Amino acid sequence: MVLTQTGRNCSELEFRCQNSRCIPQASVCDVVCDCGDTCNDENNCEKYYDIKSGVSLCTSKTAIVCAHTNRCVRAGNVCDGTNDCHFGSVGADEYGCGYSIEACTNMGDHFLCRDGRCLPQSVKCNNIRDCVGGDDESNCSIGSCAPYEFTCNNSQCIDGRLRCDTFYDCLDRTDEIDCENITCSEGSRKCLGGQCIRLEWWCDFIPDCPDSSDEMFCDEPVRPCAADEFQCSNGQCVPQFNRCFRSNKPREGCADGSHLIGCDNSTCATGQLKCINSYCIDGSLICDGDIHCQFSWTDEIGCPFQCSEEERCPCIDVTINCTDVGLTLFPKNIEHQMSRFLFRGNNLSGSLQKGVFHGMEKAGLLDLGRNQITSLTPRLFQNLWRLKILYLDDNLLTSLLTNTFLGLGQLRSLNLKGNFIQEIDLAAFSGLSSLKTLDLSHQNIFNVSRNAFLGLRSLLHLDLSHNYLKNLNEGVFNGLDKLFSLDLTYNKVTHMESRVFVGLTMLKNCE
Repeated sequence: MVLTQTGRNCSELEFRCQNSRCIPQASVCDVVCDCGDTCNDENNCEKYYDIKSGVSLCTSKTAIVCAHTNRCVRAGNVCDGTNDCHFGSVGADEYGCGYSIEACTNMGDHFLCRDGRCLPQSVKCNNIRDCVGGDDESNCSIGSCAPYEFTCNNSQCIDGRLRCDTFYDCLDRTDEIDCENITCSEGSRKCLGGQCIRLEWWCDFIPDCPDSSDEMFCDEPVRPCAADEFQCSNGQCVPQFNRCFRSNKPREGCADGSHLIGCDNSTCATGQLKCINSYCIDGSLICDGDIHCQFSWTDEIGCPFQCSEEERCPCIDVTINCTDVGLTLFPKNIEHQMSRFLFRGNNLSGSLQKGVFHGMEKAGLLDLGRNQITSLTPRLFQNLWRLKILYLDDNLLTSLLTNTFLGLGQLRSLNLKGNFIQEIDLAAFSGLSSLKTLDLSHQNIFNVSRNAFLGLRSLLHLDLSHNYLKNLNEGVFNGLDKLFSLDLTYNKVTHMESRVFVGLTMLKNCE
């Protein structure tokens, strides 16, 4: 939720809190209090989630549960183009959107939710309800938990000692409900909802019980704060140095968060991060998977996350980075929102078979440089119709077969620098009608066939430097009507026919 200016009229896509704050409509009834001290965004939400023993439980028919933030996203906000899960760059509510039934069916490792999203088979029966309605968790084989374990409502097994301790160990939170008959250990006290908390946490201004009952019946008078302390809105006193600072220790600062209000002009110390137009947070809270910049997500924007089964490949925004990690196979189940694929510096030559890029249809950039690639089969890239940039530099290619690049009608830049290509044959670049930059430098090219570049009608820059060209015959550059620059330096040209550059009316730079 992005904090917006108070005192103004909220838009039709926003909800106005009682304190005049405007929040997105999707943040209403999502389990999390976004309105601040009023929390009126979570009133009258029985249709979307149940509250049992003080624990909020999303109902499967009307919402999904965000796996990382435990927010409930209503069905109407799934696939609306906005990350309402407020986690990473690819929220659970936007995952798998935009695919037709046919496209999803053709991907054998995916299935179609009844809500219309296309998700990988790996999310089935993983105890997390990814589909609205939970059809991904139906018809699952259920094993028995051990005698010392507790069985969550989603069939997950957890250590029985973790039951009713106010910490959510079941992914569906059901380890913290139906706790009325639980006996608390010595040194603990029972919440109204039945959970147990440590005795010293009772009436310390910080709600530890899911129903906040540990802070409801506190009769001790509030003491006046000292000169070096800040008075919180709830009467609590905290050290002044905690003003406008969110520590990595949950019990530092005001329990009601009032020490973080009015911090637009606060200055952060070394090792801290300033949330946009707000308070500072400890550096250890950056990219930890939880949102600490409550109203801007500053601490979780652009953070690495896991978007495939390959743990060696961190993901940031829409980029999966597998550079120099020793891959011999492409990662499986890459999230379909990824559009930048960095595979440079591996050994993927043996994996480059037809269909290997299945599931990467949204690719806009593909880096396969330094992968010991010896050959490219025709139509290898045919399903990457969105691809704009392709790196194949510093490999072991010796030739380019006809139709190698067929299907790459949107490609703008192709880098083949540093291979061992000897000849450029007719139709080697067939299908690259949008290509603007082609780098063929540092090869072993000694011959370019007539009409070799035919079809590259959009090409602006061609680099043939550092090769072994001796003859440049008429027709070599046919079809390059828009060519602006041509680099032929560091070749061994001894013969050039007089009409070799005929038709290159746009050529300005030729070396």
